[in-house]
Amino acid sequence: MPRRRIDNAALRLGNKPAAFYLERFDEHALKVVGESREACTRVGEGPFEFDLCVPVEFGAVRIDLIPTASAVLSQIVDMDDAARAVPRGQQDIEELAAVVVREFFVELIYWSTTQNADRREYFTRDDDGRWRLRGLELPWMTWVYKQKAPIMTLDVAYDIASAAAAGVYFSDWDTATADGAFSTRVESEPHAYEPGEFYKRELPVLMNLLDQSPVPVSALIIDGYVWLSADSRPGLGARLYEALARHVPVIGVAKTKFHEDTWSQPIRRGASEAPLHVTAAGMDRTDAARRIERMSGDGRIPVLLKQADGLARKALA
Repeated sequence: MPRRRIDNAALRLGNKPAAFYLERFDEHALKVVGESREACTRVGEGPFEFDLCVPVEFGAVRIDLIPTASAVLSQIVDMDDAARAVPRGQQDIEELAAVVVREFFVELIYWSTTQNADRREYFTRDDDGRWRLRGLELPWMTWVYKQKAPIMTLDVAYDIASAAAAGVYFSDWDTATADGAFSTRVESEPHAYEPGEFYKRELPVLMNLLDQSPVPVSALIIDGYVWLSADSRPGLGARLYEALARHVPVIGVAKTKFHEDTWSQPIRRGASEAPLHVTAAGMDRTDAARRIERMSGDGRIPVLLKQADGLARKALA
């Protein structure tokens, strides 16, 4: 009997309805293997089987993303069709190996059965709940960037009914002039303040801004703390680092000392006796502090950090 020919058409998830995958998703089977940063379970059967994963952040599985995972599976056939429809050079025979569900985007990872390689296709969710194909990278990613990616400082401003964020990007730490700047405004009520959960208010606004970034980034600087304790309690900066799947280092520059702070690196700039408090994720804290010290400006606050603050306030006004 001749061997059945396997091609991309035979491996399309659309050979089964979306309900086939959703019905076979067992959230209780999510498992962390070794030092993995993800918890995964198998979904589907036979040639239509793949890993579905959610992140492990700060020692805990993001079980809050299980509803998002279910929403992805309800659309997985359309997502797979969209990813396969885009020509990517040589036409390999590819099977879907894994779907990684993150808070702000989803990765579909395809494994080539003819070459020892994989590719990732990224999706983000539109306001109507549909997952939209974004291609091989998101705007802030540096995968295909041929030069040194810019550094970017971020800031957020908000009032009762809306929020705005701004990004200022530049080529080197001691430059005095930005290469460019941009801002966004979100016309919705910011998340209510929760003690110790401040990131819930600012993180979505920052991710919305980065999703529209005109350049990829090599490092991000925020106004505030990355870590809120000596034992690595996550602050806004750490949450942003995880939201970006740990691809981009995040530096926090706080103007006001957090309660009983002993873990930040204090630096003094200009003639001011009041220190700035530097924390970092994805980069050594001391190295991060040296870079902030190098930044242009005679005053306590580097010029380009001030520019991001002013631009965010202007976008909100």
